[in-house]
Amino acid sequence: MIRLDDYLAFCAKRGEEPEKPFTGKLMLRLSPDLHRKVHVAAKQAGTSLNAWITQTLAHETEHVN
Repeated sequence: MIRLDDYLAFCAKRGEEPEKPFTGKLMLRLSPDLHRKVHVAAKQAGTSLNAWITQTLAHETEHVN
């Protein structure tokens, strides 16, 4: 297990900024037309807007490490 102090020292040695953890919250700005289309797509899929967006992003990023 890597300790935080070790990680910060490693980053400093390489002259890099340490990565910050992600919160899981994402604020999006959409056009009203796209917002409506996403809402309709989620409704047609029988799921919430948040679940539909999460599933769509997961599907579209399956190839990303």
